[in-house]
Amino acid sequence: QDWASHGAALGTHANALQTLSTCHADGFIDAFLRHKGDSGAKPVLLQALSFEVEDNDWGELSAAALNTPLPAAMRVKLLNMRWATDGGSTLFRDLRSLRQLVLTDVACNRAPPPAFWGSLAEANCLEELHVKLCPELPPFTNGVVNPSVLRALRHVSILDCPRMLEGESTWWWLWRLPALSELSVDFDADNGNNAVQMLPVGPDGRREHRVRAFTLGRDTHEYGEYNGEVSQPPGEFCAALLAASTSLRSLHIHDAGAVTGGSFAAIARPDLLESLRLETDIDVPPHVLVSHVAAFRNLRTLAFPEDNKMPSAESVLDPLTRRCPLLRTASFATPEDTGLSVSVRVDGKAVAWSRSAWGSMTWKRSNTLAEKWMASTQPPLSS
Repeated sequence: QDWASHGAALGTHANALQTLSTCHADGFIDAFLRHKGDSGAKPVLLQALSFEVEDNDWGELSAAALNTPLPAAMRVKLLNMRWATDGGSTLFRDLRSLRQLVLTDVACNRAPPPAFWGSLAEANCLEELHVKLCPELPPFTNGVVNPSVLRALRHVSILDCPRMLEGESTWWWLWRLPALSELSVDFDADNGNNAVQMLPVGPDGRREHRVRAFTLGRDTHEYGEYNGEVSQPPGEFCAALLAASTSLRSLHIHDAGAVTGGSFAAIARPDLLESLRLETDIDVPPHVLVSHVAAFRNLRTLAFPEDNKMPSAESVLDPLTRRCPLLRTASFATPEDTGLSVSVRVDGKAVAWSRSAWGSMTWKRSNTLAEKWMASTQPPLSS
């Protein structure tokens, strides 16, 4: 079908349209925006715009479509696209209502300058910003978008976007977002030093940030391998970043190869950490790893890398049950002959841990409320 013609027709006649979600390529979304917005001369009053095609196909946006004002748009999600940025286009205009922006797998025919992000200077309602697999997109700079105007932006992820993170400006910008509480970023040998050096310095002269949930690296099972070769950051960069984490509640490290025992010891407020998840092999002996985790006394959930096999379930659950009384879920690999349940005695009382199947890595701590709820969901026994 001629999807460009359909897009143009929709842009011409759909005067009350509020949501546009499509998976059609072949110029549909570009034709819609150009005709509805008169090539950037008129605002398009969509509240939500979403475009996603199959992995082997691409959608396209012309410079005229990218110049469209979207004053009512609250959510914009664009995946698998090629943009005719021509080195100087803007990411739409008038984004005053924007709450969520998701850009994934976007290629530009010329790498745009930092001014490309200028439309976000008006997006003071923005709460979430996710940019993944966009190698040509430029870094954020204070001169284009002052982070102080994005006072609602609390969740940011920037993954496999080397141009955005290779210099100092994006890191400076991220650390100074006033409401940032959840951050997912690539952290490697190429950007580790800039990430640490751009941290704000507190009144006591120490570097610090207020991020509560930190994810370092990306889930390659979900997004695939990185476009280029990625090298792990030196351990001191990881330790310095965690030492500046004064509000950390959740830590998820996809590539844990750079993590050392000193990285955990450096965490500024170990008593605040509630969730810890490590993936890929970590070069720390099991008993040393467990001893460091035991310092997180308010930990609720824990996951060790599958490649780091523990000597036994007891070697993990016994010390952590004693030191981390709030721990309820722990995931780790054990020898094949490990049973389905473990009992740990704490202050004379038995604490029961169990897993659902022989191949499961996830252990759950039983509690009275959970047992009563499970019993209430079971059908009555037939006589």
